[in-house]
Amino acid sequence: MGTSEQTVVHLATRISKEVLDHPSTPSSEACLDLLGELKQVKITMMLLEKTKIGKMVTKCIKVIKRHKRTETGIEELKKWERTIIIESDKCSLPKRNKTTGELSFVAGEDSNIQALLKDFHPNRSPEDVLRAGSFGGTYFRPITSAVTNVHYNAKEVLKDSVEKDWIDGIPMSNLTSATYSNQRNKFGVKCGGCLGMWESSGWIVDCDPYGWFQWYCRFYQGRRCSDDARQISRWCKSAGPKGRFRSQLCNKILAAKTSCGNTSISPVIRQTLLHWGLEITEIVLEKHRKRVGAK
Repeated sequence: MGTSEQTVVHLATRISKEVLDHPSTPSSEACLDLLGELKQVKITMMLLEKTKIGKMVTKCIKVIKRHKRTETGIEELKKWERTIIIESDKCSLPKRNKTTGELSFVAGEDSNIQALLKDFHPNRSPEDVLRAGSFGGTYFRPITSAVTNVHYNAKEVLKDSVEKDWIDGIPMSNLTSATYSNQRNKFGVKCGGCLGMWESSGWIVDCDPYGWFQWYCRFYQGRRCSDDARQISRWCKSAGPKGRFRSQLCNKILAAKTSCGNTSISPVIRQTLLHWGLEITEIVLEKHRKRVGAK
């Protein structure tokens, strides 16, 4: 048993004893101290599965909410409410519609995302996105996150974010390069903002310091967390049935009276949508045509 696992098991035991099984109402300060100690540990999917610590943290926060707190306690609680809770159990892999290529996902313990999942149907898996050519080859480069204040090693991040067979045969220069190259992208153009822009805009959270696509990789593999609703909503607004990028590209294709495969039509939007896990197919275009009543 590694040091991190020993620490998590020890903290899980303390949380169970001092908070969940406490004969009376536990001290909110004790709860926050335990959560503070846990925050210092790097939690991986393997640790979550082995220790079930995610469920304990969720219960611990509920205990704090029920307890009468001082103003200081309230401020601390607000910080923890912004902390993403990762569910211990993984969900099944998504199912792909053989006709449309769309992916369908299931909810985990939080059934509140069920309604959002009705519109969340990317048609490109994370592996599809990476193999097609994306992010100028830089997505999994080493970074120092302004959100977590941690330096991330490319090799470790890849191991913790993607399945090995997703990237077999892909040159590392197409995944971890420090220099963006248009030629590494499927549509040969640059798109999107930099990590600093994403961080300053508040789009990055501590569980996925690389951003939406890292979240998508982990969501695809069955991880569920309290940030899912926000990330799915972002996809819907950008690439969903009424999403702005999807609608813009479909409208341009219809206006040009050309096929969806004519890549001369808005390659930047095409590359952007690919990063969101969507490519415009004849089926996608036809759905849009019917929705807007175009001929």
